[in-house]
Amino acid sequence: MKSKYNERTRLREILSIIRKHNIITGITPEKLRSILEDLGPTYIKMGQIMSMQTDALPHAFLKELEKLRTDVPPMSDEDLRFIIQKTYNKDISELFDDFSYKSLGSASIAQVHSAKLKKSGTQVVLKIQRRDIYKRMEQDIKLMRRVANMVQKVKKDTIIDFETIIDELWKTAQEEMNFLKEAENAVTFYNNHKNVIYATCPKVYTELSSEKILVMEYVDGFFIDNEEMMKAGGYDKKEIAAKLAEDYISQVIDYGFFHADPHPGNIKIRDGQIIWIDLGMMGKLSPRDKGLIADLIASVAKHDTGRIKDIALTLGNPVKDVDHVRLYSDIDLFLSKYSTMDLGNMSLAGIVSELLEILHTHHIQVPSTISMLARGIMTLEGVLAFLNPDINVIDITAAHIKNSKNPASEFTKKVRKAVMELSGSLEKLALIPGFTIDILQMIAKGQVKINSELQISENAQSFIERMIQRIILALITAAIIIGSSLIAIADIQPVIFNLPLFTTIGYIAAGLLTISLFKGKYK
Repeated sequence: MKSKYNERTRLREILSIIRKHNIITGITPEKLRSILEDLGPTYIKMGQIMSMQTDALPHAFLKELEKLRTDVPPMSDEDLRFIIQKTYNKDISELFDDFSYKSLGSASIAQVHSAKLKKSGTQVVLKIQRRDIYKRMEQDIKLMRRVANMVQKVKKDTIIDFETIIDELWKTAQEEMNFLKEAENAVTFYNNHKNVIYATCPKVYTELSSEKILVMEYVDGFFIDNEEMMKAGGYDKKEIAAKLAEDYISQVIDYGFFHADPHPGNIKIRDGQIIWIDLGMMGKLSPRDKGLIADLIASVAKHDTGRIKDIALTLGNPVKDVDHVRLYSDIDLFLSKYSTMDLGNMSLAGIVSELLEILHTHHIQVPSTISMLARGIMTLEGVLAFLNPDINVIDITAAHIKNSKNPASEFTKKVRKAVMELSGSLEKLALIPGFTIDILQMIAKGQVKINSELQISENAQSFIERMIQRIILALITAAIIIGSSLIAIADIQPVIFNLPLFTTIGYIAAGLLTISLFKGKYK
């Protein structure tokens, strides 16, 4: 009975706050932020995550929710001792010296404390999760869904799809509350930067970390937006900006593993190094998406409008029937602004933001990772503008792609490019029925006058079927070559002809398929 009572009490509290803000009259960006702040830490965190979903809310809402990056009251000393005792089955004094009960920072999910390792005396920080935060957030999510249903019934014309947003937020919050995942992220990020002199992240002590407590290297220095410290240290802000942009581009293009929230509070400067902190929210790109994004940026730099259209449609996933004629018209109009613009005057964040807005208008969803990347680029450009207003991310990105020393062989890169191009061709073929319907609808409405008749013969249909079959076979062949090449790189036993056995088999199979393609035996 107690849990039901608590749930009812919390629901009454939520409804009271909603009534206080008169939500029935509509939701403005300022009103949404105020509601989340009044509802407490769980909702503040949800608002922070929501601000990253660039295709879920209009731009004005996203900008207002960015203001939710504020501290919340810290935990009590009693809660700190309880969590540490429960995690390690030991008292704080048995593990750490000089543990500071005064937090270095307190957020909605966790807070940070300094200490020294008992054995080595190394200075560390402990990120400690709030007591019972998972249960509280889980309960609040259930109530959020109830309230969302009520709001949807009362205010049917609301521009926000609360249910979809809540599902995405809960998934993201669950990942962020597992500190072992953040530890894994930090190790991967640290290893990716082993050969980068000017950028890194704190070292993680995995043997002392758990789902509830993360133990990391203590990072002194100052935050990147501290202009006074920047001047006192004799730093060149333009140089820092160039290195920051180059490193972020490398995260995206070279590794497909990037910091999803690069605001100034997550970037420090220490002894000339850029230190990325708070790696709980990271973006991961598939090899396909990574290649498409690199291609998109390069295409913008070259004003290749046709390729930009193809990439946008390939990345997106229509959730409703698409008006293809109107979509292409909107993309044409959007790109016409940049067709004569100099590269140095373009804003990557602006381009991405406008393109996402077009896709959102046409009910084309983009993967959450792409939304995170778009939000990350927008945030990063703000940081870069503070350091060097004249810096251009597109210019640096295009140069990075051109000069990139990818560990993959040139042969593998060419094959991957061919696969992406073939994939794009297939997707264009899939759009033909949609275009046909759109054209017929326009004819029926008198919007188009046509004075010819198109007839497709049986021979033409047969030709199209054979062409599609060959494209599919070519894709399979390319996939086998790529897979076999990756196995060769991995140095797997047994070996035949100085290559792993599976690589040899794969190349033979790909060769036979290629021969059948050229001889036209596949029908």
